[in-house]
Amino acid sequence: MIGKSLPAFVFVVTFSLILCTGTGQAYDLIDYIVPDDLNITVVFDNGEHIHTDLATIHGRAGFTITKNISGANFEEFNYDGSNIYHLRDTSWDKTCDDTGESAFFSLFDSGTEGGWWSPRFMSTGQEAWCPFEVRAFRKSSCTDCDNPFEGYTGHTIRLGGHWDSYTFPSGHTEYDVIRTDMVGGSGSGEKFWYSKAHGWIGWEGPGHFNHIDHIEYAHYPIQDPCAGGPECPYSSLQARLQRDASDPWG
Repeated sequence: MIGKSLPAFVFVVTFSLILCTGTGQAYDLIDYIVPDDLNITVVFDNGEHIHTDLATIHGRAGFTITKNISGANFEEFNYDGSNIYHLRDTSWDKTCDDTGESAFFSLFDSGTEGGWWSPRFMSTGQEAWCPFEVRAFRKSSCTDCDNPFEGYTGHTIRLGGHWDSYTFPSGHTEYDVIRTDMVGGSGSGEKFWYSKAHGWIGWEGPGHFNHIDHIEYAHYPIQDPCAGGPECPYSSLQARLQRDASDPWG
């Protein structure tokens, strides 16, 4: 997903830029990325376990998505009325240059953790350029480290479509489905499927197409690598997972 950096002399736009408008209904992506039922786990055909939890991150409503049973691999996001922001991804397969130890990244905007990921509301065919800064951190200590993929970059995201029903090669059919496509910049070529009932249900990248096989009723919370360590970065470490009694999307 993160792999292309802009040269240092490029002027970086620090807000999402709509490149072209879509057609028809505008969909609230949060309604699809966050499943209706937070007690479920989506099991992909490759064995990944996708579980979404609510979180309050930097004072904003947000959520985490774990990708395995241990909860060690997760991504975290928060959002407002206009945009969705990406913070840490501990499933990164990169390492620190100096020691070779495992690293995770977080996205930043103008020095603040939480890089622009997508407009919150999109219509089919709409595209937006979302700039962000990538910073790498050691999983062992949560201190910063050097990695060639650090720096200012971004991606162009498109709402690729909406389907009343969508059947995957596993034979599993989901209803009320959207797909977001990365069509430029970092992560170009990746596609993400979400259903209103079950959240993240499919991902396609170069040489890979992983998708929902079945649903389990199980809860796999994140295992924060920074717990008890330096607050660097400090998103879900500060907030921890908090299930709001109030409706966080209201």
